[in-house]
Amino acid sequence: MAEEHCQNGTLSGEGDYWDGRRDGPWTFSFRNGRTKATGVCKAGRIDGEQA
Repeated sequence: MAEEHCQNGTLSGEGDYWDGRRDGPWTFSFRNGRTKATGVCKAGRIDGEQA
């Protein structure tokens, strides 16, 4: 499980990487920590994004 952070250190995304790209289920967050979107990434792109 990998995490991505904003410049201020808050969590902006969480999920898996494969071959240097986002791959698998991901959750993206607003700066305040609330969930922005969830979806499945394939080859670094969101596939089937859900709010």
